[in-house]
Order: sequence, then C-alpha cells, then structure tokens
Amino acid sequence: MSARRLPSNASLVFVPNDVDGDYCRAIARSGDLFDVVVVDGRDRVNCVKQGMQALSSRGVIVLDDSERAKYAPAISYAQENGYLTVDFEGLKPTDSSWCRSTILYRRENCLGL
Repeated sequence: MSARRLPSNASLVFVPNDVDGDYCRAIARSGDLFDVVVVDGRDRVNCVKQGMQALSSRGVIVLDDSERAKYAPAISYAQENGYLTVDFEGLKPTDSSWCRSTILYRRENCLGL
C-alpha cells in the first residue's frame, strides 16, 4: 500500500530486516501505544519482546505461526512477564499444513478475553 492510500491515522515505516536491531525495535521507537500488535515477519521473538513495550494497558499481541519451535521463546517470555495465551489453529490460505496463531494478553484486555 502506498503512503498516498493510507488513512490519516496510519503511517508506513520501512525498516531493513536485521536480527535484534532496528527492525524489532521500530514499534517501541514509534512512541505510540497500540491495542493490537500483529507479529508476522522476521525476528519474531525479538518483535514480541519489543512489541510488549509498545502495548497500551489493554493491548494484545497476535503471534502468527506460533506452532514453530523457534518462536516458543517468545511465548515463554510473555508468560514469564504475566501474559496469558490463547491459541487458534487451522488451515490458512497460504499453506496446506496445520498452523497456529497465539494471542498474548493480560487481564482487562481490549478483546475481552
């Protein structure tokens, strides 16, 4: 989506892919607080850790493809920091295998979980 087509309450930020660098820290550096953060890209464990810093008091994180063992540390980290989890499993349009997304949330969250 080009910047010309974005709604007035959205912004487009390009950050080159790296590991445990500017990419995962872009959300925390924005200075904004979010109700929903979706993590679906590279460096997901660090994106979850940094995303937690950018959540509103009611915020939740959705971690895509959370069935992958390499993302288990993100879930463990969130749980160690007081987050609860709920999993959603099934097929997705881009894959023929069973996939999972996990919502990381605290009590009193924007989804009413």
